[in-house]
Amino acid sequence: MGQRWHDSLCCVIFDFLFCKKIVGIMLKSLEAINASILEDTVSSFKIFLRTFMCTIFGILFVFGTILVFQGINEMKQSKENKANASEETVVEEQQPKTIHVEYDLSGKSDEGTSKLLTHYMESCSDVIARMYIPNTKMETAIVDTDYYFRRNLAGEYDVNGTPYVQPPSVFMKDDKNAVIYGHRLDNGEDFGALESYLDQQFLNEHPEIMIETPAGETTWKIISVFTENVATDTFDYSQCESLDDISTRDYFMNQIKSRNLMKTDDYVYQNGAQLITLSTCYYPVDIKNGRLIVVAVRK
Repeated sequence: MGQRWHDSLCCVIFDFLFCKKIVGIMLKSLEAINASILEDTVSSFKIFLRTFMCTIFGILFVFGTILVFQGINEMKQSKENKANASEETVVEEQQPKTIHVEYDLSGKSDEGTSKLLTHYMESCSDVIARMYIPNTKMETAIVDTDYYFRRNLAGEYDVNGTPYVQPPSVFMKDDKNAVIYGHRLDNGEDFGALESYLDQQFLNEHPEIMIETPAGETTWKIISVFTENVATDTFDYSQCESLDDISTRDYFMNQIKSRNLMKTDDYVYQNGAQLITLSTCYYPVDIKNGRLIVVAVRK
């Protein structure tokens, strides 16, 4: 009985120790497993954190880059706007300073001349005539001095200037050819309309130029239209003012006839004739020295 109890007790103690060892081994295994899981969890969290931070950094970098480029573009645009504003200011300063008239200039004045001519002559004492092409934009005052080459009738700077005659002493005089110079305007006003005379239909529809002076209106028929380069061409129409000299007359008439680019009525010079030669820039020939010339005789 005592031996059996002893054996039983030994078995119980052995079983306890065995179970304890087994439990210890299991606990160590669990601890190892937990440590591995924890380590994996920490490692995964670190990877996630790195990825998250890299993502945030990437977003901030892209956003910052966009802001930087926007700032650069805004600064560039601001500089361009300032430059454009400066250029516009310069252009505005060079634009014509038109004399604005707030009253009706149509019809005749009390003196019998047009109200336009009266207005021109009252605005500037150097005005000697008014010239226009019926049913076109070409209508302008004519002055007797090149002082108005880059000035309006008020004497103010005007890039378009005012047409002037040279020399004024031969203007509308028998056996004389007066050259009238004017700037070419892109809008077709003033001498800008002369380029239209390179169109035969326009010439056919507007074969005459009108000139008004205090003495009345006169009609001038176009007899020649041509172009030239004044820097290289041998024909100097500005030196052919005295047509009472037969040699000068023949030379001038032969030149304008041979150079004529358009179909006009044949004209035979008659003693006492009065001629005008309108001269303006013509860029297709040369940006600086190209000229378009229209010659007309008083009817």
